[in-house]
Amino acid sequence: MKWPSWSPLGKWALLGASLSGIVMAMGTGEEPAQAKKGRAAMREITMTAPRAAETIKREALAEIAEFERLLNQKQQPDDGEEIGNAFDTISWYAPPPPRPAPPALPQPPAEPVAPPLPFTYLGHFKNQDLPAPVIILGWADRVYTVSEGEVIDDTYRIGPVTAGILELTYLPLNIKQSLKTDVAS
Repeated sequence: MKWPSWSPLGKWALLGASLSGIVMAMGTGEEPAQAKKGRAAMREITMTAPRAAETIKREALAEIAEFERLLNQKQQPDDGEEIGNAFDTISWYAPPPPRPAPPALPQPPAEPVAPPLPFTYLGHFKNQDLPAPVIILGWADRVYTVSEGEVIDDTYRIGPVTAGILELTYLPLNIKQSLKTDVAS
């Protein structure tokens, strides 16, 4: 479609009509309730007298006095808060956690203890050649006939029998152990 050609006068007329439409659309700044039948409301403008030079001078002196009072004012008492530096460097470094306490010194080893007696008392008999009775002991599938002072497997030494109790000494630790018997002293 081809646009019609406009004369310069027509262009100016179109421009004027557009501008007047815009001005009308923008309005006069009054509220619709104030306008009466297309008439603009009257505004009252009051003129104030120019301020006297003395008034201006008095206000300037008051401002200077206020400024001097602020300069001479003592600083507020310290409330304990430290004012930081706005331009101070900031580090994201976090110190490592404190080291754990060193472990306690090891306890001294417990006093050694002999293993439980592996023997069971089986009985006894009196030999006429020996003053002490011969005691019969069992250990697993073995049977031992021993008397006072003998050593079994280089581990246990047989001691005296007193009041129905046989004393055995565990040789690796030199610890004495006892075994109940029915031998009367």
